[in-house]
Amino acid sequence: MKNITILLLCISVLSACDNDKNDGTNDNDVRYISSIDQSMCDDVVVCGDLGKLDCGSAVDGPLYYFNLLNEEIISECGGICFASGPDQQEICETMCPPKEWSCTNS
Repeated sequence: MKNITILLLCISVLSACDNDKNDGTNDNDVRYISSIDQSMCDDVVVCGDLGKLDCGSAVDGPLYYFNLLNEEIISECGGICFASGPDQQEICETMCPPKEWSCTNS
């Protein structure tokens, strides 16, 4: 009986564990460029494995950098950088553009 109790306790502890990745994110936080309404956006600019989608950043709209291979959004820039909390502000300061963006003409 004691072994069954210990087994059930272990199972309940393991099932309660969070599925966070080592980088502090979890799958529920991932956003994909295909989920963005692109009707008011410019054409995608390509730079290596990254894409840039500008949806009116000149007039406070969003600007997205995303991975072309899996369409995962890497950073959101543009208007959100003017009125955002500290977490987004850090993204704006370090990921707009992301360091992998090596194109200078776009």
